[in-house]
Order: sequence, then C-alpha cells, then structure tokens
Amino acid sequence: MMAPAPPAAAPAMDTTTAAAYSSPTPNPNPSSNPARRTSVFGSVAATAAEATTVINPLANPKGVKHECELCARPAHLVCPDCRTTYYCDKEHQTLDHTAIHGKICAILKQLRSPVAFLGSEEERKNKEREILDLRKSLLTVTRTDAQKLLFEGEFAYAIPAALQALRCAMAIYGHHSLELVPCYLLLGEASIGLHQYNQAEEYLASAKWALVKSPSSNLAVQAKLARNFGLLYHSRHQSRDAAAYLARAIFYASQHLGDPDHIHVAGAYFQLGQVFADDGKVPAATAAFGRVLGMWARWVRRLVAEASVGETEGNAVPPLVPWHEQVANMLDAAQRAECHVMLARMAEFFASVPRYLVQVHVVAALVAAALGDKAGAQHAAEQVVALEDVGAGTVRTEPWAGLVDLVRPWAMAVAT
Repeated sequence: MMAPAPPAAAPAMDTTTAAAYSSPTPNPNPSSNPARRTSVFGSVAATAAEATTVINPLANPKGVKHECELCARPAHLVCPDCRTTYYCDKEHQTLDHTAIHGKICAILKQLRSPVAFLGSEEERKNKEREILDLRKSLLTVTRTDAQKLLFEGEFAYAIPAALQALRCAMAIYGHHSLELVPCYLLLGEASIGLHQYNQAEEYLASAKWALVKSPSSNLAVQAKLARNFGLLYHSRHQSRDAAAYLARAIFYASQHLGDPDHIHVAGAYFQLGQVFADDGKVPAATAAFGRVLGMWARWVRRLVAEASVGETEGNAVPPLVPWHEQVANMLDAAQRAECHVMLARMAEFFASVPRYLVQVHVVAALVAAALGDKAGAQHAAEQVVALEDVGAGTVRTEPWAGLVDLVRPWAMAVAT
C-alpha cells in the first residue's frame, strides 16, 4: 500500500473529522453497553449533554463560521459550559460529551477563550508556558482515554477522544511530527472496530508516512504501527497478512524493550493468538495465549520477589496488596483495561482446558491484588481453588511455582 502525501494543516483536520463522522444522523448511543459509559463518567457528562444552547449564525462576527467538533459541518449548538465547542446537532453533542468532552470541558475553555491583553514580554512568555502545559495535559488525558476505550470495545466513543488528541498534538508539535503517529494509530484502530476499513487504511497510511519522513522514528512506534496493520488485516479475515504484521510487532517491541518476555510485548502475542483462534489453529492459539500468561506470571512473580513486605508473624492470610505502588507506576488505565480484556478472552478460550484455565485465574488474582482490587483477587482465587477441587491440579512448572500457593489463601479472605 502506497503512503499518501502528508496531509495539509487545516484542511487535514476537517477531512479527518468529517470522515470519522460522515453519517448525517449518527447513533447517539453507539456503545454496546451505554450504561457502562455512564458508570465511567458519572452524571456530569450526561447532564452537560442534556443542556443545549442554540446559536444564531447571523449573530456571529463577520467572517466567523463555527464548525462541528466531530464532523466539521456548520454548527448550530454550543456547549453551555465552555461556550467554545460547537456541534452540528444534538446527537454529536451527546456523543462528544459522553465520550470525552465532559472530562476536558474546563481545559478547553481555558485554551480556547480569548486571552486578555498582556503588557509585558514576561507575561506573554508565562502565558505561552501555561498554554503549553495545558495542551500537554490535555494530550495525555485524551490519548490515555482513547486507548482505554479501545480496549473496552467502545470504538465510537474512542474517536472523539482520539480526534481531540490529534488536534492537541498538532498544536504542540506541528502537522508533520512523529508525535502525531500514536493519534493516527488510535483513530485507525477505532475505525477498524467500526468496520470502516478504508478510513482505517488512510489513518495508518498517514502514520506510516510520518514514520518515513522522520529520521528519528523508533522501534516502539514501528511496533504499534505493525500491530495496527495486524488488527486491520485480522478484521478483514486476511489471517496470513495479519499474522505477518503481528510477528513484526512482536519483534520491534522486543527489540525496543530489550526483553521478549516483557508484559508490554504481551498484547501483540495476544492478538496473534486471536488470529490463530479465529482461523481454527487451536495449537498455535494455545501456544500464543500460553506465552501471554507466562509473561504476566513472570512479571508479577518478580514484583513479589522485589517487594519488601512487612508481614506480621502469624498472619494466616498473606497481604493482598504488597506491591501495589510498583504496578500503579508501570500500568496506566489503558494497559489495565487491556489486561482485563485479555484475561477474559483467554478464560473463554480455555474454558474446557482446566490446566490453562487455572493459569488464567492465577494471573487474574495476582493482577487484581496488585491493583488493589481485593474483591476481584478473592473471586479469582476462588476459581483457582474450585478448579483444583475438580482435579485440574496445581501448576508447578516455571514460572508458576509458588504463585498458586500465594493465591490460594485469598479465596478464604474477606474482601473489604
């Protein structure tokens, strides 16, 4: 696939947003589980989305035309809180508020509101630094949220967050920077999830072009790009091409991290296992998923070994959160969501294979405990004990030695 020329600055943003939401009447509740979005953001976004302020185009200053935040069509509504974000209709306002705007409304108001007159050079420089810090904060929030939504399967909600991230990255780094690539990859993956394959190819081609034009492109970015192409071909049922790209993603990520068993390589192995499973190649899928479980088990075991646990002698139940801070520093919200998705899918795949199902629940218990989820750790530990009771047997091979013994007492712990 030939990479297109790099997009122009302002028109590129309009084309991107319009392509993402080209439907004249988009579904305001595209999520398969809208209630989950409400539980994530609470009632704040819902309340903001219900409030609507209609704008009269004739009241705009001469030459000023407001465009919809999502599709770049002429806007007739404005967010009543920030009054700097515009929409073409109620559906797009509700979608954007539920997805991301409810979280970042206050930041956008600070960035988009007119700046008061600054009399001195020092004041101007301070204001520039303040704006840059706000944009960097906005970029972090929107990129992390978009990735988390992708892992949760909320593809339609991920697009507004990813578009906002792309705008912010362009404002900070320019229109041809390598820093735009993660945003293009997020948009590409969301488009794949929505089966908008032509649009996904355009986003991935833009990411590929940025890599070609940048002499400083690194292995981490190449790994993410290869992984997204693997997702695209997997969605198109081109399993051979998908497996080839995911193998490249594994190689690049392993080279970048210097460790082929690092947990940040596990995602590509998991997707490779998905390709094999959907293609009916059960042994290959089992090997790939088994590799993922082994990576997580080794990582958690290392954390257990490194953590200084101040246990009181005579405790019958080991503490559930001995290495919480290490995990919190190494896994962001998106990576935690990815872990939960992987474990759920592997539990489904290994439902009739107790030997591997025990491993899934052991990892689930350890990760839940490390993240401070005592109830989740207890539930997973109960599954481990139940499987042992029906003859699944205790896993004693490396890297599992001792982990089952660590998890088993949690089944009898009282979650608080």
